[in-house]
Order: sequence, then structure tokens, then C-alpha cells
Amino acid sequence: MTREEFTWVFDTKRALEFLKRAFKNTAHPHLKKYAITDLAVIANNLLKVYDVNSYAQKFAEAYLKFSDERILNAEKPEDEQDQRMIRYSNATRGDSLEYLEYRQKVLREYILEEMDYLELKDQNRIFTPDQRAVIYRRGNGVCAECGISVTEDSFEADHIKPWSKGGRTIIANGQILCSHCNHTKSNHYSE
Repeated sequence: MTREEFTWVFDTKRALEFLKRAFKNTAHPHLKKYAITDLAVIANNLLKVYDVNSYAQKFAEAYLKFSDERILNAEKPEDEQDQRMIRYSNATRGDSLEYLEYRQKVLREYILEEMDYLELKDQNRIFTPDQRAVIYRRGNGVCAECGISVTEDSFEADHIKPWSKGGRTIIANGQILCSHCNHTKSNHYSE
């Protein structure tokens, strides 16, 4: 499996796990196929850009509110209906790229409007060569988890607070891990 394929699989799994957490305590909303697809894509996007991981339930609440508003909109007289909601409803009837993009755009904007407190993640996920050198020196060339010695060329600069959970790419949030410990740790973190 190529690194790109692995990243895609990991991102998809992470988005689906987020959705599972998000809808865990809801009254089983019987999501339609298009909604699951759209929510997975939106969750994947938001998880990459915003510190949304701890707001899974709020994500579900925003979607459910959107669904309720869409139903209420359809019950209004035609001249009072929100045209954007009508176009969204029409777009749920097909899977063309145009429909997919439109549904996801509308829903993503709605969710972000409902969750306007979300903070952007640090967009620089990879430590720079200078940051790596300082992290290596500070860690004395030793894996912070298992204590084995690693070379400056072979160590992995790891986020103490994972980037996926809002950890910043700064020296103070960096540590040395050997390859094995870094892959075992994944994005686990206890504050």
C-alpha cells in the first residue's frame, strides 16, 4: 500500500470513528446513504482543519438541526421556502459530482455556522529541519517512550499532544520517538 493510499484509509477510518462517536447518543437518526457519505467527507475535512475532535456530539446536533430545518422548510408555502434548502433537497436525489459538491458545501457551511467556536488547527503538521534538530538535542537522542537510542536521521519527531487533537507544531510540543513507538502511539494522548 502506498503512503497516499494508507493516508486515505486512515483519514476515512478516523472520519467514520468520529461519526460513530457523534451519533452515539442520538435517537438513532436512520441516516440516508447520501447523508453518511456527505458527513464522512465533511468530518474528514473538518478533522484536518479544525480542532473538532472533542465536539463530536455538537457535530451530530448541528446535522440533526439542519435536517429538521430542511423538513420544516419543505412544509412552508413555496414562496416562503429557503431556495438553498430546496436546491439541497433536490441534490439529495442524485450522486453526480455537482450534487455531491453542492450538498457538502451547504452542509459544511451550516455545521460551521452552528459551531462557530471551532479553532483552526496548526496547519503546519511537519516539524521543520531546525525544529527537528532542537527536539533531537533536547531529547538526547533517546526515544521518549521506550528509551532506546536513535540517530538524528532515523528518529521521528512526534507531537506530544497529537496534531489531530489540536497539538501545535512547535518545539515545546515535540518529542523523540523511535519508529515503532510512534506508530504504536498513533494519536493517543492523556492531558
